[in-house]
Amino acid sequence: DHWLKKLSYELGVEQSTLAEEMARIKREQPKNYIQDAASTTVAKQIKETPQAEQYSKINLLTENFFTLIFKFSSLFSQYALKLRPEFFAQSQFAGLYESLKKHYNGNIDLDTVKYDLSKDEQSLVDILLLKLDKDYSGFDLKEATKEAEILFEAIKSDWQKNKRQELNAKL
Repeated sequence: DHWLKKLSYELGVEQSTLAEEMARIKREQPKNYIQDAASTTVAKQIKETPQAEQYSKINLLTENFFTLIFKFSSLFSQYALKLRPEFFAQSQFAGLYESLKKHYNGNIDLDTVKYDLSKDEQSLVDILLLKLDKDYSGFDLKEATKEAEILFEAIKSDWQKNKRQELNAKL
């Protein structure tokens, strides 16, 4: 309990949220779980399940995109008119997109953005903030702009590909 409190304090996440996530991860572990083989097991599961592969791909793209938006809020104004809700419908970040769109005023106030989100979505925002420090701490605006453009194009392309597949399936 002491270490859980310490970790929640260090991460800036509620202790109950952290405990719930840890319990969920523990429940979802396979019976024959081996610590060293964890990453290869997950990778095999994703490759074996095409739907899971698509789901994780769009989530990874949107996760990175929103992480950059949090660090460089001016990027959101560059993409506000290009972004469409459909791009995020297959990801877990649809609510975050809607909240950002609703509350963006040239700056991003995370408390206001998080107000409209469910508890799970608020936890996702906290995770993105941690990812920001880990993955994008050395980025400047120029690098972030290039990276955001690449991510946006990938999100758009993935959405178009999925839409084509849906239409072909209907035919």
